[in-house]
Amino acid sequence: MAMHHLLSIAVLAFLWMGTGCGSGGPPGGSADDDDTTGSPGDDDDTTGSADDDDEADDDDAGADDDAADDDTSSSGDDDTTPNPLSGVSLYINAGDSLAAGYNASGNNSVGGGGYARLMVTNHPDFPQYASATLTVVAGGVDFHDVSESGAQSDEILDNLRDALVESLPQTTHGDVLVTISAGGNDFNDSIWTMVTPFMAQAAADELEQNLGSMLSEIRARYEVGGKRVHVVLLNIHDPSGGTCTIPAQFDEGFCETLQSPYFQAAGGLVLTNLDTMNAAIAAAAAAHDGHVADLHAVYLDHGMNESGNDRWIDDDCAHPTNTGHHEARREIWGVLTGEWY
Repeated sequence: MAMHHLLSIAVLAFLWMGTGCGSGGPPGGSADDDDTTGSPGDDDDTTGSADDDDEADDDDAGADDDAADDDTSSSGDDDTTPNPLSGVSLYINAGDSLAAGYNASGNNSVGGGGYARLMVTNHPDFPQYASATLTVVAGGVDFHDVSESGAQSDEILDNLRDALVESLPQTTHGDVLVTISAGGNDFNDSIWTMVTPFMAQAAADELEQNLGSMLSEIRARYEVGGKRVHVVLLNIHDPSGGTCTIPAQFDEGFCETLQSPYFQAAGGLVLTNLDTMNAAIAAAAAAHDGHVADLHAVYLDHGMNESGNDRWIDDDCAHPTNTGHHEARREIWGVLTGEWY
């Protein structure tokens, strides 16, 4: 992660050093995408061995130990309305370390706590979602995890293309669900992208193009014969909660970047540039009939400046805790079904 470059005071002044974070948060953010600092640039995770390059082709039908024999969909308001995910037979999870389930216990392995795994089979720590899983509402799905820690959006696209050739089925008997976490590494892998508007815009344009290619290629294969492809793109969260500051005791991983005085000086500009990145994610979702899971809003009041159960980001300032992954799952399930538990 190229986060240790020292920027001179003169360069920072040129890059609007006056736009610090003490003035009330990021300017110019869009409604869904006023996200700030995001997932880690290098994903130098110390927890979990997700082995996420190997597509986990588990057939998870019947694997949800928590799934009661209750109703399969259900907010309880209208039992006659089918759950929109009831026809899903294939679930493709793509992206970076967040998609890979870092830092949840067990990542995306069977019984793990990554948000993608929770979409398939619930964990007993979250009993309210015992019946809100693909295993229950769809009768089980073919789960393919093609995520890779540290991947930028061009690498995520390459991984997906490889999977389309090597491991993903040519056809399905039902609908397809796709979740993609991309963009954090495109932004955070370079301090210059973080602080330079034209570089951030170039990275955002490439991110939008790569996401569009992913979704177009998936739809071209699977959206045939009346089958549907459900898409959720996760946007980039802010571990500082819009303040550009975190407590001094956090100094590992991405926290080191957030603690840098150079980052602090340019922080407001970083927030603005990340808005640009998240606008690209929103644009890709809109152009391809997808949804955005707004992790910025989900984690905004649960970042590094909170404590105990109120903090949903782990000590590396990048990856969600077990509860954070559950809340990401809750957001994904909610935007797809309208059901929030």
